[in-house]
Order: sequence, then structure tokens, then C-alpha cells
Amino acid sequence: MLTMDAPLYQQATNDVSDQFVRKYSIYAKGKLGKLDYRVALSKPMSISASSVQSAVIGPNSLFSNEPANLQTQGYFKYEFLDSESNLTPYNTGSYLGSKNVFNIGAGFIYQKDAMWHTENNGADIVRENLALFGVDVFYDRVLDASKNTAITAYAAISSNDYGKKLRGYEPCQWWRKLI
Repeated sequence: MLTMDAPLYQQATNDVSDQFVRKYSIYAKGKLGKLDYRVALSKPMSISASSVQSAVIGPNSLFSNEPANLQTQGYFKYEFLDSESNLTPYNTGSYLGSKNVFNIGAGFIYQKDAMWHTENNGADIVRENLALFGVDVFYDRVLDASKNTAITAYAAISSNDYGKKLRGYEPCQWWRKLI
């Protein structure tokens, strides 16, 4: 794992509807040539056990306290150079001069009616979908194999839609135009 800049912000539902990104799931993963894929259908945990948010509904979006709908999620990456193992759910982060890796990946999490907030001074409850999308690039290049040195780079862009004004933030919803 990249030790100085771990992208923990990508654990977007950590300790809200899962425990350290774990939840009941049916999943499939594998490789089709240079394409590595991971897909899952999950049952999120009840947010009543969450230490992250209150269960009190208000004008800003929160994860809904109602029984959760299933989450659909997937991650797909294309490995242009050396292949990475997918035996564990995590990636190595740096091969310290033993591999040349260049991958481009894309992933998503979607859950119908995962979020809720009130409108009209609390008179109406509005439910919204959770829609998280991301694209990332990973590059690890051998500099000197005899010294196990490498250059390692990781970059990602994410679009996280948690509904209306999650903690005062109005999300960018460009993806709705794609659907």
C-alpha cells in the first residue's frame, strides 16, 4: 500500500452501512485476459449501529434509517503491462522494483433510496439514491531492479452523490445525464 498517501477517502461508506468496508455480499471476481473485474451485490448494515452519523433526519442528506435496499457495485481495470494478483481484495500498492505495472480502472456503488432528508420544514421525507463513481490510474515502474527501486504513482477522480446537501455540500450530478 502506498504508505504516505493511502486513499482512504475511497472507503465512502466505511462504518455507516458497513464495517471497515465489510458487509454481507455475493461477489464474483476474475480476469478475462488483461481485464480484471470485481462485481458484488451487497446487503448494507443498518445505520443504527453507525458511529459516524446521527439517526435524526433533517434538511441535509443522511443515510436512511429504513431497511436498506441492496447495493450493486463493481470495479474493472485494464492491465496494460505486468499483471497484478487478485487473490485478495486489495492491491499491492508498490512492487518495489520487481514489476512494471500500468492500470486504468473504473468502479461504482449504487443503492436505491439509500439517503433521505426532509423538505417543507420537516413535513416531507425525500429519499434519494446513493451513486458513487470513480476512475483511477496506477503506475509502478522499475528504476533499478538490482536495488529494488521504482517510481510509483496513483491518481483517482471520484464523483460521490449522497443526495441533497450532505453536510452542506451540494453534489455534482453530471452522471444523471448519462442515465
